[in-house]
Amino acid sequence: MIRLVVLGCIALVAVGTAGCGENRPTAPPTTPVKGKVTLDRKPMATGEVRFTAPGFPPSVIPVKDGAFSGEAPAGQNKVEVVQMKDMGFTTTTPKTPIQVNNVADKYSGPNTTLSADVKKGEANDFTFDATSK
Repeated sequence: MIRLVVLGCIALVAVGTAGCGENRPTAPPTTPVKGKVTLDRKPMATGEVRFTAPGFPPSVIPVKDGAFSGEAPAGQNKVEVVQMKDMGFTTTTPKTPIQVNNVADKYSGPNTTLSADVKKGEANDFTFDATSK
């Protein structure tokens, strides 16, 4: 009886895990990218650039003094420029900081107009010009 229960459990695990990982798209390889970001025609002091290949989480690269350098997925990417701005604290207890993105929606978020074709083995040096809200 115990042997049947053990065999039944093994069969359930085998059936339950069959197909795991199949039909799941493989993430594109990453490759070095670098560049400059301006906000309102000046180098963006701090923030981040997000490179997103369709169907995958973004590669987030910090921006400091208008420059960024990191890894992004090879291929066509949507690009977002983000700079969070402190807006004070909530009135609830405990008080938590409130931050909003300072960059105009057309350069950040789902409707960004920025894109980059990241090519494996090439320089991939980009410039993104954005404006604040």
